[in-house]
Amino acid sequence: MFNYSLEIADDVVDRIKIRTPEDVIIYSIVVIPEEPSKISANLCGPIVINAVNRMGAQVISSNPEHQVKHYIIEELKKNTARLMTNFATMVNSGKAIAEKLEKTDDAENKNTALASAATAAETK
Repeated sequence: MFNYSLEIADDVVDRIKIRTPEDVIIYSIVVIPEEPSKISANLCGPIVINAVNRMGAQVISSNPEHQVKHYIIEELKKNTARLMTNFATMVNSGKAIAEKLEKTDDAENKNTALASAATAAETK
């Protein structure tokens, strides 16, 4: 739905002894108010944990798109149309692959047809 990436400053990497990106877990603080439609995540100040040694720190994101109150329901509403378009494209690509496979007789040609259909689907 939402791509969230974070640059972690070198001093934080050193302080919590991060060696590889795979060692990192990022948590966002979420607030659930009485009005559930106003649920928000603090994307500006996530918690970064080194999963290997269990050290962590709250960091401040320098990305101007990361807000202290990022309203989750609003984000879901914004992305619904895009998600539905992506889903429809995947369904149509699956139909195209199935049609090509039905028209192909031998196994080697089926593999070739499958590979070309998959490549075509990826480029749409």
